[in-house]
Amino acid sequence: MSAAPPLSHNDVRRTGLAHGNARNKYLAAFDDLLVWAIACFGAVAAIALAAVPKFFLPAEDAVILFQFSRNLARTGAIAYVPFGPHAEGGLTEIISESTTSMLNEQSDAYALLNKLGAPDRLIRHAEFVSQTAARLLEELQSLGVPLNARIVEFGSILHDAGKIVHPEELHESGSLHEKSGEVLLIQSGVDYQIAQCCASHGAWSSLNVSLEERIVALADKLWKGKREADLELSVIDEIALRLNLHRWDVFERLDSAFETIAAEGWERVERSRAE
Repeated sequence: MSAAPPLSHNDVRRTGLAHGNARNKYLAAFDDLLVWAIACFGAVAAIALAAVPKFFLPAEDAVILFQFSRNLARTGAIAYVPFGPHAEGGLTEIISESTTSMLNEQSDAYALLNKLGAPDRLIRHAEFVSQTAARLLEELQSLGVPLNARIVEFGSILHDAGKIVHPEELHESGSLHEKSGEVLLIQSGVDYQIAQCCASHGAWSSLNVSLEERIVALADKLWKGKREADLELSVIDEIALRLNLHRWDVFERLDSAFETIAAEGWERVERSRAE
């Protein structure tokens, strides 16, 4: 069998070009496929971003929209909190009646609990926490601490409203009542700042919890004689900040006040059991 004739320089060149052209065709096809895949992914992502908020509104957003729509139907204004921002076209002189006139006196807060179906045990608990909060407010006001006493007064009464929805948590520990209480109060027309006390009294360590909400959480501890060091320090630090003082300038006085209130806790607990 005769050997194949050797390839000339031109033959080698033509063979190399043929292989190169084939490789370029494969790369071009791969590039086209990649561009198509990226385009499809982008289209799916755009559809998802447009559709998801419409079908999966967060619970908070749903509650806010519910309140907005009710305020608009009642008053012609979309005001979510007293003196808060209005939606475009809202009447600035009209504030939702639900946020201004619902809670004028503490008796209004108790009346709301009764209207929502709160059992006697929950009412008694609200009374003890409210009395403790009043003691704290008296001490803080004597120091000249700037704060919104209304949030503390009504928040201390209504903080456990969610236990109307989750009555099992009247007898055992649980946190389902916290967010449920906030939603329930907002749906009932209560100021959002007060309703927040339901969710924050168990999550007081969150960064966005106000001093007023922490005072409600502290009253919920001290009424039964429980000292919560981290919570107390967070309250003391915020008070020092508002008074432009150092922590230790107010620590001794406030710590003494907390101890005095907590020392009476056993008596309040006994009274709550006897009633």
